[in-house]
Amino acid sequence: MSGASPTANSKRRGQYVSRACNECRRRRCKCDGGQPSCGSCVFYGRECSWSAENDARRPATKQLVESLHTKIQMLETELVQLKERSGVSTESDQEPSTPLDNNIAFPPDHAEPSPLGRERAEPSSVQIIATAKYRYIFDIDASVPSNEQPRDSRLSLVCQWDRYLPQMPQLTRLEHDTILSRCFKYGVTWLHCMLPETFLHDMLYSLTSEFSPTGDQLRLQHYTPMLHCALLAYGSAFSDNSEIRSPASRARFAQYAKQWLDFEFERPVMGLVRALTLLSEYHRGIGERGAGYMYMGTLKFAPSDIRR
Repeated sequence: MSGASPTANSKRRGQYVSRACNECRRRRCKCDGGQPSCGSCVFYGRECSWSAENDARRPATKQLVESLHTKIQMLETELVQLKERSGVSTESDQEPSTPLDNNIAFPPDHAEPSPLGRERAEPSSVQIIATAKYRYIFDIDASVPSNEQPRDSRLSLVCQWDRYLPQMPQLTRLEHDTILSRCFKYGVTWLHCMLPETFLHDMLYSLTSEFSPTGDQLRLQHYTPMLHCALLAYGSAFSDNSEIRSPASRARFAQYAKQWLDFEFERPVMGLVRALTLLSEYHRGIGERGAGYMYMGTLKFAPSDIRR
């Protein structure tokens, strides 16, 4: 035979190109790499342009690499601290427990400080394992009498978990705790380096005592009403309840979070940074990229000492 048939030539695979033009990349169509105009753009009469700025395969910037190294070092340091404190906590758990007082509310700041109170007064040495923290309702054994429950379980049962949340009939304690658990498991822990232990510790103190976020001189760093609502606006997408994960319900959580913006900027804490980040993620997740970038850009105006 003199040569390959036309049918065989038509089935031959085209040559791969290292990079597509901007228009073909945007439309996700095949590009032959021709310059100054590729065959696809010439055929459809589109303007063909080439730039490395939008190339997803461009090398990572030095700033990105340094930020990732810093985040890795921070997480490794926290992991070592957690392992050390876990060993101390395991030894202390073997000691016989003492009966709890009937009054399980936290004492006011001017009284003898409780372990939780001392925890707030020593921000340089945060104990996130050995102290009490909010317990999810599905982690509390309902068969054990209330007076025999561990201290943090007793406090969790009486805390006002919905004190700063919008009143929604479908938002039950079980639904609320499920959202928080899934949110920490699938999103904010690894994506935003938000430790659930510190949030749940400060949340338990804030929602169990008579603590007021607007009147207390020593503000909690890891829990604020704004952060709580922003966390639910972001995390309600993980809910199995269609009403909770509906756009209207998520928007209501976000609206409640934004009501605290002015106050949070007047007396900023670390929770402000995380709340703004979650609001940004929420808006970008529902397609409102402009609002998402706005809240991310707002972080620039937060005090530098809480952005470190």
